[in-house]
Amino acid sequence: MRPRVAVLLLVTLGAVGFSRSLAGQDSTSSRARQLAAAGDFRQAATAWRRVLEVRPDDRSALAGLVDALDAAGDWRNAIEPLDRLLELSPADPARLQQRGFYAAWSGDLEHGIVLLRRAAAGSPENPVYLSALARVLSWSTDTRAEASRTFAEALNVRPISSATNSGRT
Repeated sequence: MRPRVAVLLLVTLGAVGFSRSLAGQDSTSSRARQLAAAGDFRQAATAWRRVLEVRPDDRSALAGLVDALDAAGDWRNAIEPLDRLLELSPADPARLQQRGFYAAWSGDLEHGIVLLRRAAAGSPENPVYLSALARVLSWSTDTRAEASRTFAEALNVRPISSATNSGRT
């Protein structure tokens, strides 16, 4: 076989193997979603980890792993993949809120509050993030007054979608 033909053959075989690997990962992702939907969060987490072995920056797989671990009550093991997800999507208010709660639950109330402030600032039209911040602020006597003001602020926020969701214009 001529060297060019041999190289072309190797490249082609490698591409076929890679595409099969990706197809296998897609079926593993699908299986992980099915397991999570069925409530088998431990097995779903295992399947998401398999996907991440091949595609470590797959945001969907990272989110699936975090959600499966959280649903299984294993939030401590969800911290590492959640931190990686936040490296890839640093402005995601829902994930910032989740990480803020994890930090606060771990005993790092100050870091939790910082993350919850970022979540609230990133989505000021959503009172959920403000009320989450207020809830964690209320855990310390030093920040209870601020918690009260933040709860009041959350009550005054009118989400953009509330008019359309209520059927009124």
